Amino acid sequence: MSDTKKKAREEFWLKRLLATTDMKFEIDDQRELRERPDFLIRHRGRIVGVEIAELQLDRDRGPSKGSGLQKELSLQQSVVSRAQVLYFKLTARPINARVYFQEGPGQTLQSVNRCNLAQAIATSLHQVTLDHFERCRLDPYSDPSVPAPVGFVHALGIPSEITPRWQVVAPGWSKEFQPSDVESLLAEKNALLSQYRKTVAENWLLIVADGHNPPGMFRAPEQEYPDLPTSEFDRTFLLCEPDRFFIEWP
Repeated sequence: MSDTKKKAREEFWLKRLLATTDMKFEIDDQRELRERPDFLIRHRGRIVGVEIAELQLDRDRGPSKGSGLQKELSLQQSVVSRAQVLYFKLTARPINARVYFQEGPGQTLQSVNRCNLAQAIATSLHQVTLDHFERCRLDPYSDPSVPAPVGFVHALGIPSEITPRWQVVAPGWSKEFQPSDVESLLAEKNALLSQYRKTVAENWLLIVADGHNPPGMFRAPEQEYPDLPTSEFDRTFLLCEPDRFFIEWP
């Protein structure tokens, strides 16, 4: 992710906090990308620092900031993007494609020749002729087939005036949020708080989870948790999309 996109994403989450709560504040300083905290806001006549941290779930090792699921999703997206380029080198017939990769323990694209995989997806789709808005599904057992790392591909024929869209299909599971999910992230941010206070005395921590991508698929807890991990920030929030469930530390 480019520095500009990362900063825009952080600003998006800060504005989500504003829209979710009844607080009123204005962004006073966006700060440079590597400055801390991420933002300075003006709240009730005083300057407050806001640090934004993204919570992700690692399927195999539990919640973490550097999620294995995020890495796997990036690999999947790179394969699908390359397959789209290769497909349109073979034919001008426009199609949309949604690709679902096999999920589960031991299923990873890290050891797969991803160039060959993208070529195989493109070649198989090239063998299919679809009328406008006609659909088909390819899987490892269809004819033509797709390689085993792919669970299935849904393809849709579209008119030439529509821009083709190829995308990875995210799995549908999610995890109920537990206090332990934020322990390591909170510990990391608590350790940096003294650096933030060199810039501004009051600091908030906004933890966010983007459920539009697999690593961020947390759902609302069924009960309130009194035993949330300790945060040394003046205020701490958790905001999860798209359910938009919200927790503020007491």
